[in-house]
Amino acid sequence: MADIYVAVSSFSVEFEGHSKMIRRGATIREGHPLLGEYPGLFKLLVPTYEHTPPPEKKPEPEPKTAPEKPKYILPERPKPQAAKAAAAKPASAEVKVDEKGDAS
Repeated sequence: MADIYVAVSSFSVEFEGHSKMIRRGATIREGHPLLGEYPGLFKLLVPTYEHTPPPEKKPEPEPKTAPEKPKYILPERPKPQAAKAAAAKPASAEVKVDEKGDAS
C-alpha cells in the first residue's frame, strides 16, 4: 500500500486547468502529481492510533491416534444341542468287511 501524505499548510494551486484550494490536513497518496510538484507542502502522515491486526490462527492439527486395529473374530463354537446329540449316539459295533477282506 502506498504511503499517505498530509498538507502542512493551506495553499492554492492551478491543477488540471482549474484553481484548487488545498487545505491544511488534506491527504494525498504517494505518486499524486501535486506531491511531485509541491513536495515541501506535504509531509508523511503518521497515524495517531495504529492498528495491527492479530495474526491469523492456524487450524490446529487433529490429534494423531493409532490406527484402529481389526477386531478379532472368534471361531464358531458348536451349538450345545449338537454336542449333546453327538455324545448320545453310541458308536456302532458293526464292522463291514468287503470281499477282499478289508474292514471299513
